[in-house]
Amino acid sequence: MKHSVRIISICLILCMLCTGASALAGGYSLLKRGDSGEAVLALQQRLAELGYSETETDGVYGAGTENAVSHFQRENNLLITGIADQTTQTLLFSERAISAEPDILDGLPYALEFEEALTESGAYYVEPMMSALATAMPNMSAKMAVPDFNRDSYAMIHENGFLSVTAAPLSTFAADVDTSSYAQVRSRILRGLKVQADSVRTEEMLNYFHYTVKDAEGDEPFGVVMELTDCPWNAQTKLLRVFLNAREVPAADRAPRHLVFLIDTSGSMHGEDRLDLVKRAFLMLLENMDAKDHVSIVTYASREETLAEYVSAGEKTRLMEAISDLEAKGYTNGS
Repeated sequence: MKHSVRIISICLILCMLCTGASALAGGYSLLKRGDSGEAVLALQQRLAELGYSETETDGVYGAGTENAVSHFQRENNLLITGIADQTTQTLLFSERAISAEPDILDGLPYALEFEEALTESGAYYVEPMMSALATAMPNMSAKMAVPDFNRDSYAMIHENGFLSVTAAPLSTFAADVDTSSYAQVRSRILRGLKVQADSVRTEEMLNYFHYTVKDAEGDEPFGVVMELTDCPWNAQTKLLRVFLNAREVPAADRAPRHLVFLIDTSGSMHGEDRLDLVKRAFLMLLENMDAKDHVSIVTYASREETLAEYVSAGEKTRLMEAISDLEAKGYTNGS
């Protein structure tokens, strides 16, 4: 058994070395968020050399590397995915790669909020004003630094009191699945921030994960699995967990869908956890649609715009380009 483990370990090491060597030699393999190794390290070093990355070159493809790749793709007129495919890497490591241009608004972390305020007040020549301001006061950010504040708020959670089954024999629960609490808690922990007590929703934390449960049988609309166990904090009570698994409709039997997306692209949507997250989610959704489905995309900020109207989901490149080009700017004209 020890020899088997050793052989497997050696094989894994050799595979990793071969992968790194092929990337460095020009035989580029797809690199994406979550990957690591010598190929990622070489990618990060080249991005930093061209001025696209200021993050640590640690060989781990994280959010910083993904943003740097997206920036490179945008400046070099490639499809903006944040994924280093062969086309991206070939251009990146070539002499034709375009270096990053310094952003004149780098010194203004609140430029978007300032732009919104100017636009709402009737100052429509925002871009020239911002350019002049950034040029005249490149160190303005140090002078106008404003402490960050928490924009998230949560309704207070009231624990359910004890109910006797004699007086209240029925119990209900929602069949819809919400997982936002887990994402909120994880985000604050990773940023080293305090987790607000009312943001922790037990059912949403549990629902975040996928479980192997019973499929629907016969004509049943869904399968049900129940588990009864001792309660860790109260020996006199039990905990009951109920799993529901809806019937899966075969792709061939599914009716065509027409999905209409209304996307807020105003300045307040700027950020990795806002418009960037919406864009990534849309691209993931698009992978689960086929040519019989159709998509319409409408955006709104200072004005509304129709990016796609009843476009077949089979035209993935067209739709991906439309979504990748979205930028957060302007004010929120929700009407």
